[in-house]
Amino acid sequence: MQIFSFVVLAIILWITVSTKSSKDRFIKILILNIVLATHFESGYFFSAGGFELGYDQVTSAFTVFFGLLAIKGKFRKGIVRTGAFFYGSILVGVISLVLFPYGERIVTGSANNYDDVIEGLTQLQYASFDSGTLSGLLFFGIFVLMLICAYQCLEYIDIEKIVIKVSGYFKLILIYGVVEAIFVYILRTNAHRVLINLIMGRGRSTFSDLIIRDNGFMLQGLTREASHYMFALFISMVVIMAACYIQRKKATLWLIIFTVISLLSFSLSAVIYLLGVVLFNFLIIVRKDPDNARSKTVKLGISIGIGLISLVIVSIVIWNIRSSTDNYLLKRLGEAEEAFLIMIRSDSISIFNNYYLRESSAVRLYSVIETFKLFLHRPLFGLGMGVVTCHGSTMMFLGDVGIVGLYSWYKLLNKFKKKVLLDNIGVKLCTLSMFLYLFINLLSSTYLVPFQRPVVLAYVLSTILVFKYSKRPIDA
Repeated sequence: MQIFSFVVLAIILWITVSTKSSKDRFIKILILNIVLATHFESGYFFSAGGFELGYDQVTSAFTVFFGLLAIKGKFRKGIVRTGAFFYGSILVGVISLVLFPYGERIVTGSANNYDDVIEGLTQLQYASFDSGTLSGLLFFGIFVLMLICAYQCLEYIDIEKIVIKVSGYFKLILIYGVVEAIFVYILRTNAHRVLINLIMGRGRSTFSDLIIRDNGFMLQGLTREASHYMFALFISMVVIMAACYIQRKKATLWLIIFTVISLLSFSLSAVIYLLGVVLFNFLIIVRKDPDNARSKTVKLGISIGIGLISLVIVSIVIWNIRSSTDNYLLKRLGEAEEAFLIMIRSDSISIFNNYYLRESSAVRLYSVIETFKLFLHRPLFGLGMGVVTCHGSTMMFLGDVGIVGLYSWYKLLNKFKKKVLLDNIGVKLCTLSMFLYLFINLLSSTYLVPFQRPVVLAYVLSTILVFKYSKRPIDA
């Protein structure tokens, strides 16, 4: 156990002792869980024999425990039925995996990924029921129970309280991002990372050494890498905007900080999540003035079209200079464009005889395309939980659980819209925000975190409140 492990246990103990109501204990532990699940990836709570237990995994178990105490075993049939349908669809996929194994070797398993296969470090394998399947079933089971408890315990006022409280912690983490940028780009030291490793531990997936990027370094916050950090910042920004609308405040300063940190991360994922925030704000604009939504959509389409044309022009320039430049972002953009164009021009492609696929961006694109092909073989219930390995979280989830699993997952989260009175436009915008969530995680390499951790609950609750309150005027 690490220093931070005892800190987490002390916080849980303090909440348990100082809080009288079971419901209030559940809410406070849920807030802790959301914060840890979103940002605290570095290190581990406990490790034994190569197995590592994350901080948020521990708090998730406590969240379910206090949630079950809060509802006192009185389950509502509606939410339980929806949760059971989702988890049952996962079990159908796993049973199909055991009874009707997929007959071809693929990139699969917890110790196998596209990068290692391309480098020749590991080989293609047959999909099988293994520890990855068991852990997937366990953590999705905890996730379902957490949602059931949250749905039964939380009232409208509780949701507001959670979003406002979580946003406060997220603001502190954004401020830490500014501090990290000063350490990395001005002081040019990794002293902060050494301190974090000392407190939180150095896990097998912890990036503890500086990674040189364009004669600088990268920002990763308290997560494992820059792409994970960008996802965490995106969730943070949505939650902060929701809290600002509840309190009738402006989120301009936090949007500026988010944008600056994203650009300084030197991660291509920053482009994806910056686009996500832009599109989310467009939905807010529609909420404020629904009568002109159609004309605004047309204008947005024209703007995106102009942007794509500009991107093509810039990409042509990048293509011509990528071999002679040392600029990190230019190289990554050039790699991504080159890989994508070669893939769409080719009927079949082998990852073993194309050197260009060794580039990070190309591997990400290729893994998503290949996973989509696998998904088409078993589209209803997927290949089985924990089978698919992919650098795109949405496609990874879809490949594991199929269309039925994805749909039932959405229906389970969609239940929370009933907690807040929304008009027809608000309901539709909430639905569009979920499509946005799936879209931005299509090329996001964050494993199944966006689908089995309470970060998605924070996103859903925040979007509901945004589309309820964003039509109100903001105080000066």
